[in-house]
Amino acid sequence: MAPAPSPNACGLAAYRQLAGNLRIDDIDHRYWTTRKGNALRYALWAERRRHAAPYLKEIAPHFPEKDRAHLLTAARSFEHEAATLAKLVEMFPVGGDESAHWQEKNIRRAEAMLAAAETHHEAGMKALQAAVRVDFSPFATKDADKLEALVRDRNLLVSEAALAALVKLAPPDLDLRLARLMAEEPDEKKELADGPIHRQLLFALAKLDSAVATEAIGRAVFFAGKSDGQFVRNAVSNWAAEIYWKRTQKRSRDLFAKALDSDVPHVVDNGIKYLGRSGDESLLPKLAKFATPAAYQTRIRLGDETAWPLLIAGLATPEWFASYSLLRELGATVEPHVFPYLESENPAMVTCVAALLSRVGTEKSLPLVTKAVADHPDIPRIKQALDDLRSRLEKK
Repeated sequence: MAPAPSPNACGLAAYRQLAGNLRIDDIDHRYWTTRKGNALRYALWAERRRHAAPYLKEIAPHFPEKDRAHLLTAARSFEHEAATLAKLVEMFPVGGDESAHWQEKNIRRAEAMLAAAETHHEAGMKALQAAVRVDFSPFATKDADKLEALVRDRNLLVSEAALAALVKLAPPDLDLRLARLMAEEPDEKKELADGPIHRQLLFALAKLDSAVATEAIGRAVFFAGKSDGQFVRNAVSNWAAEIYWKRTQKRSRDLFAKALDSDVPHVVDNGIKYLGRSGDESLLPKLAKFATPAAYQTRIRLGDETAWPLLIAGLATPEWFASYSLLRELGATVEPHVFPYLESENPAMVTCVAALLSRVGTEKSLPLVTKAVADHPDIPRIKQALDDLRSRLEKK
């Protein structure tokens, strides 16, 4: 029996796992170790995982009794997993004092929570594996037209199986067929969701070295999606932008300049990101209207020195991680621009700057970060930054 349709993309992943077609996730909880992670990562992980149990409860009544029991068992395990992750997020709230991460007692508590969450996760996955399998034998045809038509099927599982078979068949005009499918509007009537198909089309196109494939990948930068959640829409656009840039480099300027005029936020973000790599200073006036960390970084890359304080100011906000990551990408060039902020009266700013310099700083940073430790002896994260900086420089 087919499950009830649902717009829940994270829950869809749970269903696709029980169909034997895709893992719910490829990264286990141990990746999110407290010794490397941060509050934003914990929050993202918890948000992604909290949907699995409700979704399995939603679709369970539509399955035979034996499979229903496995689904409900999995749901209970995922409920425990989600509850454990929620406690971790409560312990390390986004925007809170990150120095708490570095207290040994909290590290031990958090790692115990991650271990417990992993145990519940594995139990749920085992129950899902015992539920339903899909027979893909009907797709062993050599008729490319038939397979292309099946990719448009309303049933997501049929669509995915047909796409895999079409790619494996590899007809001479595969790039044209994939480009045609990618260009079509997402089908809101497709059962379960449509986004994963576009993501897999993108993967298949990325393996084809042709002008047709490259053009289709460029169009996918503007993918807005309709029925499969913000995560998939962002992923398709982001991956397409990365692949297109690698293939075209500065020849992609026109496409990414066009992206700035989009009304879809993640499309605009990709335009800003890759225009910064184009080296075209004539774009600075157009970029000035965007008040985002990514826009500030792009302006810096294009030679606008006035954008430095705008990007650095983000380190003193609850959304500091975006500015931190973008500054880190700029490497040691940030040093002279962030040094004055080690004298800030805002401890959060000093902490973020010290952490940044621990990753990108040179010998010039050592005396200033050392002074910051002396000025803020009660903030363990600054001391940790100094130790990390010294260790990194000693390894060079």
